[in-house]
Amino acid sequence: MQNIHKIFLLMLFFITASNVYVSQHLPNELYSIVIQKDSSTSLDFLSRLKNKTNFENHLDFLSSYTGVPFKAYFEKQHSKEQSRISRIEVVLLQNPNQPQVLHSLGVEYARLGNSKQATIMNKKAHSIDPLRY
Repeated sequence: MQNIHKIFLLMLFFITASNVYVSQHLPNELYSIVIQKDSSTSLDFLSRLKNKTNFENHLDFLSSYTGVPFKAYFEKQHSKEQSRISRIEVVLLQNPNQPQVLHSLGVEYARLGNSKQATIMNKKAHSIDPLRY
């Protein structure tokens, strides 16, 4: 019987210590997302994860968990970003040696998470105007 009390107390201590540790080290927004199902906090959280590899998993989970169609929001946002890139590329075709246009295209690629294309565009802008870009 003595051993059972020791095991129980040890388990209780472990659970309490784990709870304290997790509550201090998890982002505060998880409380709003998980407990309150706050859609604005979820959207902010997803926006910061947008260019990460596990974004789709979080997007699907939070959409089904909160009942908010976040996927439609991010698809619309992606479409707008692609449209901006297309418009800048049209301007670039008309002005291929314009460093400001190259830099703007690099900024848009970076926003989409395409760092390789962003670097290429920024290097081109820098080669044309090294003092400014």
